[in-house]
Amino acid sequence: MTMANWLIIVTLSVALGSTATAQERAGTEYAQNELLRQLSQYHRPTDLGAMGRNRHSWFHARFQMGVHQHAHLAVQERDVAAADAYVRALEYTFAQQDADGGFRVVLPPALAAEYLEGPAAIDLASGTAFFLASAADGWLALHASPWFLSNAECASLRQRLHELLPQLELSATYLAAHAPQLLLADSRAPNRLLFNALAYYGLGNILDDDSLRSLGGEFRQAALALQHQDGYFLEGSGYDSSYNAVACAIGLRLQAAGDDDPELTLALAEAMRWQLSRITAAGDVLLEGNTRVRSEDGETFLGQTKGMDIPHLVEALYWYSRLHGATEVLPVAQRVIQRARNPRANGP
Repeated sequence: MTMANWLIIVTLSVALGSTATAQERAGTEYAQNELLRQLSQYHRPTDLGAMGRNRHSWFHARFQMGVHQHAHLAVQERDVAAADAYVRALEYTFAQQDADGGFRVVLPPALAAEYLEGPAAIDLASGTAFFLASAADGWLALHASPWFLSNAECASLRQRLHELLPQLELSATYLAAHAPQLLLADSRAPNRLLFNALAYYGLGNILDDDSLRSLGGEFRQAALALQHQDGYFLEGSGYDSSYNAVACAIGLRLQAAGDDDPELTLALAEAMRWQLSRITAAGDVLLEGNTRVRSEDGETFLGQTKGMDIPHLVEALYWYSRLHGATEVLPVAQRVIQRARNPRANGP
């Protein structure tokens, strides 16, 4: 699968909506782009390019995993500033690259006392995969865009990305070396398997490396084997409406990156149908029965209780509308956003 396949997959949504009127298509595109704008705002980098938990000081590359949002927004709206945000965030991250292709980790003082020995090597490899999945996703989007490749205002951005290519290749080598450990460590975590699949597959397309693409397929199949007959991706012994949303979002981005495996397409449609059944008319996401993210007594991560992953849910709805022609989910996504911002929105 070449980089050109990214264009084929993304433009599939145009064919699916070919019977709609021009006005309807324009309205759909506006609604989709509005979701992209809101996702990009949530993941906005600082002037230096820092995102998430790196905003105050560098922690790890893992927390740069929303960088792709800016590349997609740039392509959809021909937004040079958004493309610059993507490149800036990559430059900031690769400035922290270690000699082996991994990334430096600096624990915040509040966590350093709790993790005296520091994170395990496999955790660092997993965090690196999270970032590289996002970096590769955005890279493919920009380099499949005739606008980005030809626009004079983007010339310096294209050059800056070209200068990062050796570092991207070094990180790909690092990640490939950790594939056996990641496959074992993440063997029961479908969302992580899909993050890994997207990282390997996306890097394989950028570098035209069949061995990386093959690894992506191996991780994808491992994730698909963890789908329950009811549609959701298993988390532990059951379902989780937050983790399933993450798996859907990453799986759909894997499709957008060019993975046209028919099993993946069917699995994502089934997982999204289940996910939509967990969203109320008001935009609430049901947490009852979840194995990990719950209203009470849920899991914690780095000292904070995990909540419903609204950004990944919105991203899943966005890509489902684009790739599967499911434009009816766009108002659902807006209700979810409104409800998350204001619990009184959209009624009781």
